[in-house]
Amino acid sequence: MLYAEGVIAVGLRLAVLDTRGFAERSPARRPFFKPGPLDQRLSRALVNLARLRPGGVFWDPFCGTGGIALEACLLGAGRCLCGDISFEMAYGSRRNLKHYSQGPLSISYIGDALSPPVGGGIDAVATDPPYGRSTTLGGRTRRILYKGFLEAALSLLRRGSYLVFAAPEAERPHEIASSLGYYVVERHYMYVHGSLVREIIVVRAP
Repeated sequence: MLYAEGVIAVGLRLAVLDTRGFAERSPARRPFFKPGPLDQRLSRALVNLARLRPGGVFWDPFCGTGGIALEACLLGAGRCLCGDISFEMAYGSRRNLKHYSQGPLSISYIGDALSPPVGGGIDAVATDPPYGRSTTLGGRTRRILYKGFLEAALSLLRRGSYLVFAAPEAERPHEIASSLGYYVVERHYMYVHGSLVREIIVVRAP
């Protein structure tokens, strides 16, 4: 029963969301931590936007400390593929995934997102590519990196599957995706600081 502003609502409670786990998975509390990862709630939102189905194959090619892949595992992914060009990040993400998730098969690998050692059949992608300040771009411009990653993902995603990624709004990432044949489904904006507005793009593979 709920009571608010003179109104009483009576009903049967069907479920309760336990939010304590979000605090326990905050980046600073993980076994492996580096400054700069996405908040665990935003990571969960990206996975939800990618429409990951229970038992599906999930891929994060810029995994960092593994926060997004972790949320995918906890949401019922059948397999999580978690890659990064940095050995330290790939190893650290593996530690975090093992610590929090004992269910689905999760694979952390060292690899370039533009030529990933991953087979096809990907059901959902959610990722946060580097922006180039505290992270490396591998000697590429941001635009080249984003375009190359999206081109690689096209050959891996199942038809009609969703891909979600974040990038600086100034790079106009939705235009990059659209030029490659993706269908732009949603665009969301987040103010980070004076010189960065993050654009979160939801696209669907043709």
